[in-house]
Amino acid sequence: MSKTSSEPTIDELKDQLAKSKADFEKVNSDLKEAKSIIKDQEKALSEAVPASEAASVIVSHKGKRYAFTAPSFNLDGAIVNASDATKEQIAILVERKSSLLREIS
Repeated sequence: MSKTSSEPTIDELKDQLAKSKADFEKVNSDLKEAKSIIKDQEKALSEAVPASEAASVIVSHKGKRYAFTAPSFNLDGAIVNASDATKEQIAILVERKSSLLREIS
């Protein structure tokens, strides 16, 4: 079988194979690093508190936690700052299922 000029030589094929293997190893290494970064970011994200929650006043009532959705509110004609709400006022809001409180975990 004679070799034509357009066919690569065995040495050229070996060189191409070696380069392909090196490229594969580099891509595989990059993939592992990316997966590790993603895993770390997913963990950090799962532990993060949403900005809307972080800025909210957080209260507890009967073992559940709630975040105020507004900095102040009108309760039966009285203006109340969320940070100054009493246990009784919080109980009223929970009982009324007010949208001023959002249950959080």
